[in-house]
Amino acid sequence: MTGRVIIILLLFKIGLVNGQDLLNKDIALHVKDLPIKDVLDQISENTGVYFTYAGNIKAMDKKISLNIDKVPLNRLLSDLFYGEDVIYTTYANQIILKIKPEPAINYNIQGIILSSETQLPVEFASLQFKQSKRGTVAGLDGKFSMAVSAVENGDSISIFCIGFEPRTLSLKFLSSLEFHKIFLKPRLLELDPVEFSVKKAELHREGNKGIPMGSLYLDTHGQQVALFIENRKKKPGRLKSLSFYLSGKGNTEAPFRIRIYGVNDSLHCPGEELLPDILIVKPDIKRGWFETDIAKYNIRFPESGVFVAMEGIYPGDYLEFTNSSNSSGKETLEDQDEFIEGQLEYGQRLGYNRFSKNETWHFSLSHTWFQLNKKLFNVMITAEILVYDPQKSKKQKS
Repeated sequence: MTGRVIIILLLFKIGLVNGQDLLNKDIALHVKDLPIKDVLDQISENTGVYFTYAGNIKAMDKKISLNIDKVPLNRLLSDLFYGEDVIYTTYANQIILKIKPEPAINYNIQGIILSSETQLPVEFASLQFKQSKRGTVAGLDGKFSMAVSAVENGDSISIFCIGFEPRTLSLKFLSSLEFHKIFLKPRLLELDPVEFSVKKAELHREGNKGIPMGSLYLDTHGQQVALFIENRKKKPGRLKSLSFYLSGKGNTEAPFRIRIYGVNDSLHCPGEELLPDILIVKPDIKRGWFETDIAKYNIRFPESGVFVAMEGIYPGDYLEFTNSSNSSGKETLEDQDEFIEGQLEYGQRLGYNRFSKNETWHFSLSHTWFQLNKKLFNVMITAEILVYDPQKSKKQKS
C-alpha cells in the first residue's frame, strides 16, 4: 500500500562499533513510495544508528521503492543516493551525510559595510549565503572577504547586524565589482515603556535548576527542544542570560542555535519568536552549565512567560559563533554515570529531570510543536532575569 512500509532490520550486537562495522550492518528493507528521510528515521529508530545531515540535501524528499532481503548499510546508502552528489562519513554511532563539496572557487567578493546615515563602518555585521547558509562576519573596520564556489553562483547574500535593517543582495550584482561599499539603514526600535526603580533591579533565576537524571540527544538538522519558563511573580523584567545544562555524554563543543519564543495563547506552545537575530553559540566546556549573555537584545520577560529553546544545527551551516560561556565546573551524578570515553555523540545532549508537570516541548521536522505523552521530563534550561518590583519603590515611565 502506498505510504506503508515494513522495515526488518537484522541487528548485530548493540554496543560500540567502529565506522566500518557500522557501514557493514546487514539490513532487510521493504519500502514502497517512501521519502528517503523517512527511511533513515526508521533505520535510526530500530538500530540506534543515527543520520545527521544539512537541510540542503534535496534528495531527502525523493520517494523510493526497494525490496531487499539482506544488504550492508553502505551498499544501501549507495542505492538510496545513486546519481546524487551525497557523500558520508561516520562518527561514533552516527552517519554524517553531506553534499559533495565543490573544490573549484570561482572568485572572491570583498568590500566594506557602512551605515547609510553616518557613513561609518558597521562593526561585526554578519554575511550569510541564503541557500547554503555558509557565511562570515565583517571586522571591526566593517571590511569583509568571502570566497564564492561554483555551486553558489546563483545564490544571494543576506547582511544583518543589530540596530540595522537587514539587506539581501544577489551574487550576480556583487560579482560585478572588485570592491563593494554596502550601506545598511539604521533600524529604530520602538521599545515598550519600561518601569524602573530608583533602587537596583533584582536578579532572579527561573527555569529548571534541578539535578540531572538523564540527557536528551538533539540531532543536527533542525530539531528543537524548548522549556516553558513561567513568570511566577508576574513582575516586569528583562532577560539577562540563558543557561543550558550540557551532558558530558554528548559533544559539548558542538554548536547550537538559541531561540526564544513567546507563548501561543490558544495552544500554550511556543509562539512568536522574540530573538531578533540568529544566535549561534559554540560552547568550550566539557560538561555542566553553559551560560550566554543576551542582555544586549533587551528582550522583555512577559507576564505570560517565555519558551527558551535549543536547536541542533549542522556544523557547516554556520561558520561564526557567539561564545560567552560560564561553566559551573562541577561534575554531577548524571555526568559520572553517563560519560564513557569513546561514546560521544556528534551533537549536543541536553540534561533533563522528571517532574509531575511537563513543561518541555519538541519541534519536529514537519515543523510542528508537540509534547511527549509517555515520559514526563523537563529539560534543564534556566533564564537570569532583571526584575523590577513596582511595590518596593517609586516608579516612573521612560
